[in-house]
Amino acid sequence: MPPLLRLTGRAVLNVRAVTSYGEFLKLEPVWNKLLAESDSDILFMTFEWFNHWWLMFGNDVEMLTLVVTNADKDIIAIAPLIQKKVRHRGLPLKVVSFMANYYSPRVGMIIADGGYMVVEAVFEFLKRNRYRYDMLYLDMIEKGSMVDRQIKEGLSGGFVRHREMEGEHSPYLNVDGTWDDYLKGKSKNFRRHMKRNADDFSADKGYAIVKYGCSDAKIATQDIISISKRTWKNENGSGITGSPQSVNYYRSFIQMLADNGWLQVNVLKHGDVPVAFAFNAKYKSIMYGLQTGYDSGYKALSPGRFIMTYTIMCAFGADVKEFDLLGKDEPYKLEFTSTRRGHSKYFIFNDTLLGGVMHAMENMIVPKAKAITSWAGAYGEGR
Repeated sequence: MPPLLRLTGRAVLNVRAVTSYGEFLKLEPVWNKLLAESDSDILFMTFEWFNHWWLMFGNDVEMLTLVVTNADKDIIAIAPLIQKKVRHRGLPLKVVSFMANYYSPRVGMIIADGGYMVVEAVFEFLKRNRYRYDMLYLDMIEKGSMVDRQIKEGLSGGFVRHREMEGEHSPYLNVDGTWDDYLKGKSKNFRRHMKRNADDFSADKGYAIVKYGCSDAKIATQDIISISKRTWKNENGSGITGSPQSVNYYRSFIQMLADNGWLQVNVLKHGDVPVAFAFNAKYKSIMYGLQTGYDSGYKALSPGRFIMTYTIMCAFGADVKEFDLLGKDEPYKLEFTSTRRGHSKYFIFNDTLLGGVMHAMENMIVPKAKAITSWAGAYGEGR
């Protein structure tokens, strides 16, 4: 794709596409520096994360990382995008999306502070190369972030065919004060369950928690996989050991975190037998709860709840300002916090034939079909 010079109301912006892995690697020296100057400075926007993602999944897609520079040729934004062919609503589409998939809890663009109208320039660049895609699909964007605000501004004129939807709500916990302060704000029922858990998994009964750091990555991986094979998720063909691809992914992911000093794993053991795990990563001052799991044979004792309580307790006084539970606002997570982070999802349709068909389906046919389904379900019809 040729670069695009765009004169905005405040600056001249240049957008160019990085389409090879070799060119992508050349961005490493500037990537995390730019990230630190943005409001997107999270683990899942680092160069290391995207490099790992590409090595695992890049064979099935085409790279389309967009780099935005200003008049001084300084990089002020990076949009980690990919191109792929998919079937959506039964149609074969060319789609541009973030470099993300099922394993990506959150994504977006990196925009340096003061990077105005960047998303508009990205939209225009993609528009000029419209033969490349039918639909631009942007998901898992934190609500209220600079990227989210700029996308809304870029779509606000009503000239771009699109559909905006509500994304997942991810629970997170502000870690301030002490653990005792936190417990004072919890219900008596919560504290009672916690005490019962502590009694059930006491050292007197042969239980202990082992804390693994970056130098213990291989042992931690063995314990995580061992437990995962005995979880209800594995029985359903999901979770870490749900498929060979998933196992390979997590082996590589754990090692990547360890190589960068981010890995933290807690394992509950009964004697020498690993029973439950909390797989976490600490990036700067944020702790990410990546996965938990427990041996389903111990389900009655709630080992998953116990290891998660212990892990959150350890975050207090550990130079952590936030514990991000990631994913959906599932009930077991909401026991620990009621604070949730919203996400936005955007479908942006190009003026291709299939783009027009998808626009009609997503904005007219699909919503009406959902309304009919909802109405029928509410009044007991269609059974």
